[in-house]
Amino acid sequence: HSETGDPFTTIAVPVKFSPHEIRGVLTAKISLKTLWNSISSVRVGQFGYVFAVDQHGTLIAHPDYAKVLQRLDMSAHPAVARFRSRPSRPREVGEVEGGSEAQATLATYAVVQPPGWAVVVEEHAETALAGVRRVERYGLGLLLMTVAAAFAMSYSFSQRIAQNVRKLRDGAERIARGDLEHELRIRTGDELEALAHEFNTMAGRLRTSNLALQAEIAEKNYHRLIAESKDFVAQVEEMRLDAATAELRASSRRSRS
Repeated sequence: HSETGDPFTTIAVPVKFSPHEIRGVLTAKISLKTLWNSISSVRVGQFGYVFAVDQHGTLIAHPDYAKVLQRLDMSAHPAVARFRSRPSRPREVGEVEGGSEAQATLATYAVVQPPGWAVVVEEHAETALAGVRRVERYGLGLLLMTVAAAFAMSYSFSQRIAQNVRKLRDGAERIARGDLEHELRIRTGDELEALAHEFNTMAGRLRTSNLALQAEIAEKNYHRLIAESKDFVAQVEEMRLDAATAELRASSRRSRS
């Protein structure tokens, strides 16, 4: 303004006495300092701030009032550039990119209709995405803990299976060597336990068959010994009779002489 030096905007409204008859125009010059006061009190996050531009991208409100007095052209700002390229489209959160302070920022805007201005909200990307970064770290930590727990459970389970398989193998080898009294004790509630039970059943059957075979062999040996004993007694008796006969003949010859 020529008198105050403050930025202002002019609003004109036609004065009509009928729908088709314009008798004059009512104009008003509105200082934008009130808008600056409102924007300067807005706090966005830790380091964020709000500023406003007109339809041409000229700065009209900013927390730093000196920049407003300079009428800075903000058209190069990414959010302002998006606003000017598509002012009628819905607003959207911008990408992380260099902002008005040459830092990585995240910005979005809202269009004010009328008069077609834009209010831009800008925050440092590091601060704006701090919550996301924390969630990412927590998620990564949770993922690592889950993987570690899964690995530990898998290792424990595999060791348990391997131990039971070794017990099953050692037991089978002992049974194969003839230790039919050995019993496999595996309590896993799965196929390994069922297999161990089958081995124990097989060993029991082999033990029963072995005892039956030993009994049969013992009985056969008994009958063979009895038969051999009878033959031996008969042979001894025959030898005794032969000896007695020979003695009688010798006695008879001596008496004749």
